[in-house]
Amino acid sequence: MEKGSIFAVKTVDQKSGSWGKYGSFSNSAYVVTIIKAEIKSVKFTSDNVYLNDYMQDYSGCGYTRYYQRGWVNGVTNEPVTHIGDSYVQLNVVVCVKPAGMPFSISGTCSKNYLTFSKNDPVSTGEDQVIPLVSNAPLPPAVGVLSESVSWQISGSNLNEPPVISGPHKIYVTWDLPLDANQWDVSKMTEKRANYACSVAAGATTEESVADKIWDNVALPETTIWDFYGTTGGWAMLDRQGGGACIQQARCMVDVANMVGLRAEEQTVCASTNASPGNCLQQQERQCLTHGYEQLFLDFHGGFGDPDYNRFEGCCQVAGHFYAITPKKKAINDYDMLKKLHDELGAIQVWVRRVNGTLTLCDQPGFVVDVP
Repeated sequence: MEKGSIFAVKTVDQKSGSWGKYGSFSNSAYVVTIIKAEIKSVKFTSDNVYLNDYMQDYSGCGYTRYYQRGWVNGVTNEPVTHIGDSYVQLNVVVCVKPAGMPFSISGTCSKNYLTFSKNDPVSTGEDQVIPLVSNAPLPPAVGVLSESVSWQISGSNLNEPPVISGPHKIYVTWDLPLDANQWDVSKMTEKRANYACSVAAGATTEESVADKIWDNVALPETTIWDFYGTTGGWAMLDRQGGGACIQQARCMVDVANMVGLRAEEQTVCASTNASPGNCLQQQERQCLTHGYEQLFLDFHGGFGDPDYNRFEGCCQVAGHFYAITPKKKAINDYDMLKKLHDELGAIQVWVRRVNGTLTLCDQPGFVVDVP
């Protein structure tokens, strides 16, 4: 006999008669109705959709996508990414028997953003999807949440014990994650989501999210600065190699885009027309004496051995420019150039190559002021 919570028994026929000397008899026929309720799965439908299970390192990409996007009773429990300050929407699969029976469903949690209820479903007698919306939105802060939900189906003669789903791990993002290759699913790994949402945890504004990521990426124990290094982006977090300013900036760009900011790399260069928007490309000229020359930044300020740089690599995000090493924040390219000059002593100089070696121009005007 099929298992269920209640066996509703109804008499439908009754007969009686005599067996002569053996006495009388009676016979009743019954219809047994099994009232049954199951919670089968909980799927997030308002999540960011793309997340895969790769957890080995930051540089690698995974291809096993979390397709269930939630909890399946006795089978799996998958994490999701979700935009903060938005309501959680679920598809809960239930099976309530018999068909045609009104019931209600509730999911309770210590947090209202994972509390749900619906009072008007009618059973189909088979698996059916119940769409639910949380009582409150997720917190407005980026972070990592983990909560369980207690599910109860109620109705006439229904007395099933609660079913616990979860704990549901939710990587709360600022907006939809954006990879540099525009939704390359393989790059949306759980390891990256965990790092990005953890380092920005508690941030409630676009700028504060960027600030928290910047603070962490700039730590020497997070990324290795190496002027001649070529390791960049996510790979820097594995600390198997280092990179220069542009590689560090690319790392911040990748992390910022993972939490839904819209970040991009920028190069802040020396400029003969230094002003907002005019310090993003390295300038060149034809010197009347030496021929082809380029405008460089000298971080030694013209003293001792020069420290020539074509540019300072930055992450542009949340209305600001972020440099990692040196750690500087500015409102635009010109403001960053000013900080490099005023606070670090960098100067702008015309430089040529002589037998492969950068050589300072010796003609008048070889130093260009930063206004």
